[in-house]
Amino acid sequence: MPPPSKPATNKLSPTRTPNFARPTRKELDWVLSHYGSYLTQPIHVMIPDQAFRLRHPAVVNHVCSTVDLANISLRIEPHMAVVLPEICFAYLAASLPPAQALMVGMELCGAYRINRFAERGFTNVSPLTTQQAIARTLRGLSGTKSLNNGRQLVRYLHNDSRSPMESALATILSLPIKRGGQGFPPMQLNARLSVPKEAYPLVNSRYLLADLLWEEQRVIVEYDGILDHTGAERITQDAGRRIVLESMGFTVMTLTKKQVCNWQSFLAVKNILDKYLGIRRRSSKYDWSELQHQLWRDLLFSR
Repeated sequence: MPPPSKPATNKLSPTRTPNFARPTRKELDWVLSHYGSYLTQPIHVMIPDQAFRLRHPAVVNHVCSTVDLANISLRIEPHMAVVLPEICFAYLAASLPPAQALMVGMELCGAYRINRFAERGFTNVSPLTTQQAIARTLRGLSGTKSLNNGRQLVRYLHNDSRSPMESALATILSLPIKRGGQGFPPMQLNARLSVPKEAYPLVNSRYLLADLLWEEQRVIVEYDGILDHTGAERITQDAGRRIVLESMGFTVMTLTKKQVCNWQSFLAVKNILDKYLGIRRRSSKYDWSELQHQLWRDLLFSR
């Protein structure tokens, strides 16, 4: 199993965009012909002033006269520059519902990309950025109110998620109760754990990745995706993995899609995890259950 990916240098060798020429319809058609299947429409285009406005049914123009576009973008093709991932999160957080903005942020910081052509609906790649890099960028931007949502949400992002389900599960578990989450303490995603030498033969590896890890409490939550955990060989590997983790002193809780995507089953999982983590919930004069159910539904069924 590969280790958590570090943000890689862009293989397209992007360069800072020194200046901008007025875009043409022909250039946009070129972009759509090469990247259109990966882009949702309408395409949002940032322009320095009205003179750069591009009239096209697939485009929404955004005049950003007070923003130095060269400093927030990378040229990846002669015809196209893209906004830096940190900036992308900052401005999407201002316009998207919080749950959706968090999922975008988790993907930017994660080792996967949504891909509707892939069998699993995503592909594994290197992260584009990190939670820490987004937080630094937001601190460095001028104090416009439109960035407040991003500044509030960035603290709830996690690095190194390897799938949309891991991102959703980590967000549901770790968000504060007042935001619709379950209020569990911070966890690590896909943390690398060294395997004792005598246990190498059981997993054929010197390390394992823990899906969701609470290191201090020695608790691991694993998610079994149907496509990732079928076949006799894979079942054997998973059994060896669990034996090794438990021998290292970890409590391992393995969840399936059925357990995560059924609300009553999920609440039972939450109660068991409370016991594993030694959490004693205090009674509240507010009932947050409706908000929690809404977040759970939004993240698992509205993607």
